[in-house]
Amino acid sequence: MTGATGWVHVQQFMESVIEALRDTRPFEEPETDNIFAACAAREAHEHALSASACERVWPFLVQQHAQGRAWVLLGSGATVPAWPSLFTVCQPAQPVGMALDLTIGTVGSARWAVEPEDFSGPEDWLDESEVQHAARHGPFIGCPIVLDRQACKTDLYELRHGRRATGDEIKFWVREMREQGGRPTRDLVSEEYRRSYPGASDESFEAFWRSIAEEIQLPRSGGRSSKAEKQMTAEFLARKPHPET
Repeated sequence: MTGATGWVHVQQFMESVIEALRDTRPFEEPETDNIFAACAAREAHEHALSASACERVWPFLVQQHAQGRAWVLLGSGATVPAWPSLFTVCQPAQPVGMALDLTIGTVGSARWAVEPEDFSGPEDWLDESEVQHAARHGPFIGCPIVLDRQACKTDLYELRHGRRATGDEIKFWVREMREQGGRPTRDLVSEEYRRSYPGASDESFEAFWRSIAEEIQLPRSGGRSSKAEKQMTAEFLARKPHPET
């Protein structure tokens, strides 16, 4: 067993992707006085957002599993690595896969009674009996599937901004926070750096941190933040949670 530190539930990630898509693709009210037509247009828009989210999340799950960043969270709080069949899907634009419903995010939240190559949709998984379902997933039924938090943050940033933040943008973000009385701690800077460069080594971040320290007067590592610094940092992060142009 392994312990996943800093993880996000699949259900939460799915909700965040849909929210990000709503921000980048806002609904435009149709020019009509027909309330039914307006409601239908909004419903179609939400359906399109859901389909786009599914088409983004399913490949992301497969990628995260391949990189060892997907786990099943047990009732004890421990985790075990997720297995490939959890992320098998025949209709990528739908939230329901062979064993996982993205809107629920747990092992066995979707079920099927046919072989993968014959799977056509929800009408198939509804046919599987409780006995078959229990035999297929064993004690893992209902356990949440979780993902690496930093990888999820990076993907959401790319979705909202079309790219990752550059090193210069992170430096500008740090300088701006400091000038406004906040405290850009090593942990905060590290989080933003690894959001943009998820595969970066510790040595790479150390070099980046030193380059910032040479340009910007940063607080000493391990020093405590004053009450005013904490307040200003919180206010700054509320306005600009991540570096961007």
